[in-house]
Amino acid sequence: MLVVSDRDLGSSAVLNRTELGPCLRGSGATTLWCGNCGTVLTEGVDPERVCDLVFRCPCGAYNRPIVRPADERAGPGAQPPL
Repeated sequence: MLVVSDRDLGSSAVLNRTELGPCLRGSGATTLWCGNCGTVLTEGVDPERVCDLVFRCPCGAYNRPIVRPADERAGPGAQPPL
């Protein structure tokens, strides 16, 4: 995910990750990680359905999903941070 400044949130809805687990869980194939610390922010989501949301990690970073056309993805799901 792309880490963004709180000044760049605009009118986006912000979902906060808590100690209870990811912000969102679904039945899709994609997991999204914090671009700052690698914490799992969503599990089983469709990136195209969350592209207008911002996810706030417990580390304080605001994350916006980076959505690419399906034909550019390297298989199902996203890759974890290195």
